[in-house]
Amino acid sequence: FLFRPVMKQQKPNFPNRSRYYESQQNSYFKREQQAFWRCNQKVETLDEDIKTFVNWMEPTAEEIDKREEVKQRVFDIIETTCGVCTPALFGSTASGLFSPLSDIDIVVLGLEAEISECMTLLSASLMSKTYVTQLKVLSEARIPLIKFVDATTGICVDICFGVETGIRNTALAKKLLKQYSKARPIFIVVKYLLSVLGLNEVYTGGLGSYGLLLMVVAFLQQKKETFSDSSPLSKLLSGFFCYYGVEFMYTTHGISVSGEGSLFLKEDHGWLDPKQPHMLCIEDPNNSANDVTRASWNIYQIQTLFYNCYQALTLPRSTLATIFPPFYVPVEFLNRGATKNVTVVSEKEQELVVNNNSTQRYHNKRRNIQSRASADNNWRSHQRSEPGSPTAGKRKRTDISHSHNKRKKNAQNSAQTAH
Repeated sequence: FLFRPVMKQQKPNFPNRSRYYESQQNSYFKREQQAFWRCNQKVETLDEDIKTFVNWMEPTAEEIDKREEVKQRVFDIIETTCGVCTPALFGSTASGLFSPLSDIDIVVLGLEAEISECMTLLSASLMSKTYVTQLKVLSEARIPLIKFVDATTGICVDICFGVETGIRNTALAKKLLKQYSKARPIFIVVKYLLSVLGLNEVYTGGLGSYGLLLMVVAFLQQKKETFSDSSPLSKLLSGFFCYYGVEFMYTTHGISVSGEGSLFLKEDHGWLDPKQPHMLCIEDPNNSANDVTRASWNIYQIQTLFYNCYQALTLPRSTLATIFPPFYVPVEFLNRGATKNVTVVSEKEQELVVNNNSTQRYHNKRRNIQSRASADNNWRSHQRSEPGSPTAGKRKRTDISHSHNKRKKNAQNSAQTAH
């Protein structure tokens, strides 16, 4: 639904119209049942749903401690392997915008040796660690990068070298969040939507956290006469999707958040690419010659996503479950509290995991994990797929009719054998 191209909606070709409305109602209730952030609480409005989701995505004390452990562990490896250097934290973890799905961004400054040599030594050292999985060395990227997943927490870690702009951008992000209080909840919702769809990584053409925050701030600046600080979050979120999905002219204009914010002609900055006129251009407030989103070549897919989200939020009874893709979170990771022993699994919980083999294995082994902050294969892996894939974050469904027919056939064979 979210990746269908923009086209005129056709009437459903159902022989029985009542069956169509029944299927629409069933799909609505299925989406509502997957709203894990509500914790079985009833939500009446979209505004209330956004507040509930933002509150659920706020990091717990346990998650903060786990991230601190991962950060310190990586810092020790860098200082031991690369010699004289200064590792520093930047990005969403440093600015306080991180969520359970966010990566840990680390930059290594003050290197005396060559970057390529340090990347080789550091990648070899990380490969020898048992808690490092999915190690990737992107030496040919515009910004050389080492990526891996910490197996004890499931947190992704990105390490870059000699790039000081990340620290300056983090300081600017903190300043903008204080100036525009409504930017944080909008950012959290849209960031999560991009994350579960694999559109949040810049190196795969997605939209990074810094660029998304500048888009949210630019929207609040351009629409300050339409929306105020007292405007409900539902109107702001719908307005954001409308602005970047319908109104904004990607082919001619760029965005600047300096001062009170403004739009500029891409041709005046020399950023108009005739081969890719649809590219989004955002001026970096710390460097006016830098286009923050010049590597986000998947922006047309993101624009289509925003347009369809705007259309979905205009429907009656629309909630966040209307725009979020179908995904699955294991039962034991729905608890935000401290780690507890899992001793009893209710029949309702067994029904929730009957169609998911990996989650079934969790219950069979009775893992002593009930927190979303610690697991070797936690709920993040159930929402993430290959980056850039339209099916990223979607849950696999079993063919119920096939299993029913198989059981029916086995019963018939047993009856024939008995006779």
